[in-house]
Amino acid sequence: MFTFDLNHKNVVLCIFYACFIYYNRGMIDAAANRDLRIENSSVELKNLLSEFESRSFLVQIAYLSNRHVRHRTGYVKLRSPIRQLTYLTSLFLSTEQNDARVFDPTGPDNDKIIRLLNDIDSHYREREANSDAVKEFIVASTFFNFYSNAPLTYVEQDIERIERTFQHQDVFIKSKTGLEIKDFIEFFKLITETEKQNYQKHVDYNLTQHDIDVISKSISNPKALTPFEKLRIDFFDNRINEVLISKAKLYETMPAEKVNKMLELFTLQRAADPAYIYYNDISPYLHKPILQPDWDHIAFVFSKQLINAMYEYLFKLCSADTLSERRMLEKRDKYLEQKTLEVLTDFFGSKAKIYTNYKVNGNEKDILVIEGERAYIVECKANRQRPPLRDINRAWERIRNDFNKCITKGFNQANEVFKLFERAEHFLLKNKNGKEVSIDAANIKDVFIIVVTQERFGQIQCDLDYLLEMGEDDVYPYSVYIDDLETFLITLKRRKEHLSEFRDFLYHREDLHGRLYCYDEMEMFAYFIFDRDNFLKYCNSDLDIHSSPDINLIFDELYKVGLGLKNEIGLPDKLNTRSVEAEAFISKNKLALPERVLTFKKSIAEV
Repeated sequence: MFTFDLNHKNVVLCIFYACFIYYNRGMIDAAANRDLRIENSSVELKNLLSEFESRSFLVQIAYLSNRHVRHRTGYVKLRSPIRQLTYLTSLFLSTEQNDARVFDPTGPDNDKIIRLLNDIDSHYREREANSDAVKEFIVASTFFNFYSNAPLTYVEQDIERIERTFQHQDVFIKSKTGLEIKDFIEFFKLITETEKQNYQKHVDYNLTQHDIDVISKSISNPKALTPFEKLRIDFFDNRINEVLISKAKLYETMPAEKVNKMLELFTLQRAADPAYIYYNDISPYLHKPILQPDWDHIAFVFSKQLINAMYEYLFKLCSADTLSERRMLEKRDKYLEQKTLEVLTDFFGSKAKIYTNYKVNGNEKDILVIEGERAYIVECKANRQRPPLRDINRAWERIRNDFNKCITKGFNQANEVFKLFERAEHFLLKNKNGKEVSIDAANIKDVFIIVVTQERFGQIQCDLDYLLEMGEDDVYPYSVYIDDLETFLITLKRRKEHLSEFRDFLYHREDLHGRLYCYDEMEMFAYFIFDRDNFLKYCNSDLDIHSSPDINLIFDELYKVGLGLKNEIGLPDKLNTRSVEAEAFISKNKLALPERVLTFKKSIAEV
């Protein structure tokens, strides 16, 4: 039997320790309960999906997602429609093929599916929000971000990335697939344009009030329908099929062998996979986003995902060959530097001096921008983020290593130059031609470090306080995904004082590290440009900031009427598009017409 000398101090310690054990046991039990609820809801959902036959389910899901993406109708009552519908599709296609019942999107089955999807999403958010340990939170947030989000970019940026990353791999790619890079791009454009035309044809059909009444009657009391009314319902059901893409239609524009090869590479077939259950498992749909409801037609949940899947496929293909991988990685790294330089040159114009591939103390650096009394030290890092692992400790090590190889390394390289400016003395750099250039650091009042990445790192990139190791006197750099930076600077340039506003953004953005919950830097851009007062209020407070994922949708509205991207698709149609939301934001925030859109309008006028 053990005895204890319980003096006052020991009593306090014992009570504290007992409370600590009780609290942690409660945390463990709560986490176990959440995991059990996740598993139960996921299994219940998969069992329900196994009851439906493929064609009716895939057609309806494709139709509903199309409506949501194109018109944001609010009909899809999901918290995170893109990632939830992606998961739903992958989960359905992992069930066994059988002669099951037809899926009714207006019945109780649909309501149950929506409820289960939102339950699963809530359980994951709850688990993430209640992860007290920093390591657990980083792993949970990175895992959730990596597997649950389809890349949010504009197709022009995705097409450019494919063309410039794989531009010297055509011979190798053709030897393995029989296809050239241009075939991938042309197929994607053909698919998306056909889908758009089909959907518009469907939308243009006007329902009369009687039609609507008949449909409502069929939902509430289908037995009361007359034979004629049943025919009308069948007609409307069949009209949904008009949004499907006919293979025969594709063959009219592109050789059948190329179309069939594309379908072979990117069509997700229904095949039983008992192991696929969880929301944060790797979603097969992200890699094979084409659906085949029947032999003659294809459909999409999100056709935009096809171009992302093409990039991943080509990257993996070229990585399998040592020589091709080396050439591809060299082009990828060079592309990121060139694209960053193009974006910055377009933004700063002739008002800045820009040095590229310069050397300081014998070490090569990427880009230095000096604009008036401001200096921007820019490092570009194209390293990939590897898929996170389930095991907490192994996942933590992988996430931290990928972060350090990319963002930390970029910061350290730029920080060497930052220290030279900090001394406020002259220092020498060698430009890309080897010529020495004297920089008078005393004339520079503001210095910023920008680390540009070719991939999004989510929460750990938005709030660098989690993983970035800094010296006591160091200041936070700004780290951003290249396509996000391009979209931001194109939009910010539409403001009269865009150069000083960029400085203001970077200055205040530093204050958010250590208390920001955000997966997408585009949200910060939206706050700064379109909700400036609240952005500054957040920056000047000491409260935790939970960013709204909906605020960045304004960039999509601007895209509908012409965002100003290089080689922007569909500009003639966009100039004739009316968006009340875009017009309101443009007027309120005093945004000029994007330069590329203005140039395009002038070229039309001259013709």
